[in-house]
Amino acid sequence: MDELIFKIVGAIQAAIDAREPMAAGRSNRVAEYAVRIGKALGFKPEHLEKLRLAALLQDVGKIGIPDAILSKPGPLTEEEVKIIRKHVVLSEKYLSEVKELKEILPWIAHHHERWDGRGYPSGIKGEEIPLEARVLSVADSLEAMTANRIYRKAIPWPKVRKILKDGAGKQWDPRIVDVALKIFKRPIETGMPSSPEEAQMLEQIRMESSLAQWRLLVLYEIANIIRNSSDFEEIITRSLITLHDNMGYEYLGIFVMNEVGNFIPFAVLGVELEGEAVVHTDDPDKLSDKIVKAMRKKAPDVAKEIVIPINSGNRVVGAIYIGKNDDQPFDPDDIRFFETTASYLSSLLWFTPSVSFRPILIEPSTGLYHFSSIAYRIKMRERFSAVYIRIFGLNDVATRYGEGISRIVRREFVGEMKRSITRDDILASISKDELVLVSEKSPKELEKFMKWFKKHTSGMSVKVGVDMLPLPDFKYGIVEFRPSDEESPDFNELIALAKEKAQA
Repeated sequence: MDELIFKIVGAIQAAIDAREPMAAGRSNRVAEYAVRIGKALGFKPEHLEKLRLAALLQDVGKIGIPDAILSKPGPLTEEEVKIIRKHVVLSEKYLSEVKELKEILPWIAHHHERWDGRGYPSGIKGEEIPLEARVLSVADSLEAMTANRIYRKAIPWPKVRKILKDGAGKQWDPRIVDVALKIFKRPIETGMPSSPEEAQMLEQIRMESSLAQWRLLVLYEIANIIRNSSDFEEIITRSLITLHDNMGYEYLGIFVMNEVGNFIPFAVLGVELEGEAVVHTDDPDKLSDKIVKAMRKKAPDVAKEIVIPINSGNRVVGAIYIGKNDDQPFDPDDIRFFETTASYLSSLLWFTPSVSFRPILIEPSTGLYHFSSIAYRIKMRERFSAVYIRIFGLNDVATRYGEGISRIVRREFVGEMKRSITRDDILASISKDELVLVSEKSPKELEKFMKWFKKHTSGMSVKVGVDMLPLPDFKYGIVEFRPSDEESPDFNELIALAKEKAQA
């Protein structure tokens, strides 16, 4: 295998370790168990190298699993188990575009199958399961049982051997279990520190390294967004959402220079921008202070913020605003990270908004545009239909469980709708319980879709403690808009008509 692939794998492992620090180094240990078993089975060197790579990549799908589940300090609920099992499918999805990994994908995809057919994701059994996947299954289980986890200590070696013997022919291939019991007389060294001080030092080093690798992966994602899109607006908004989701800062904004030389917010996440937020200055040295002052008026809860200028040559053409709710100083590495992000965006700021430009407001929890942001933009469409959606029950959830749980239920509802609509459709937020869907489909097609979605979500739920909360019910109204028609109402009036239909 190309050495570059293993370097990339190392960066991916560091990202996974950063998400799940108590299991740091897990993939390397699984790989060591797997390769030793493979040698005992007579695998040739090239075969062993591929097996090692599969072991190192088998958990890459965990990048798509919520932190609350990965780091939960206790047993997982039934619903959480279902979610974490999705990491196998996600691993295959993430790696499927890399042609060099095509041969090992089935090994990764099926390493959680069981010999008796009761595994996942496919439920295949016996020798239907690829041999390499059966090896990975035993190696993965050995590592899991012999290493400390956040919710339990390592299982004693004699008990591990007994579990393997009892599971041979049920969970695992009996031949591979037999090989493993013969070659392993004790667990593979996990590198556990000898004192609390050493543990603290190692954890600090590990976290700093993992965070550095994580920042590189986020920059790589932003570079991909820039490379794969020619739409300036899409690049900026997707980059902001990526930064929010991965870096954890509550307030983000991109300021650009408009046609008269003032700096205006092009896209903002986490801030309600009612009224003006234009920064008037011809002195680049004063830009940061003026942006902070303008944003403080809109987001008074911000405790700490920084502004990173976006330069084109010797000229300042924009800025990135980053704000947070705690008053801890910004990490110097994060500042360097945002400076690099600014350099990526500098080549894109050929766009000069007009004086009348309305900033794009992005809702942090869902990544949706605010309604006011799309009203300005869809006027360019010759014809479209709009759906006003009124969600019910969120206030009741907030009263009983709190606003945080209400936001989770809403986010699940919005996420399901985003997964169900097409790329050309626009879903936007009016308020906590009001959404707008804009589509080039006809009203008849949208009526069919909304009926399907209502039926589709009727049995879905979100687990909260011991309760299962159903996704909320909703009503909707559909209208058609033709901007070229002089008698057609403007967009705000159109949505008011759709709202009347929903309430009828």
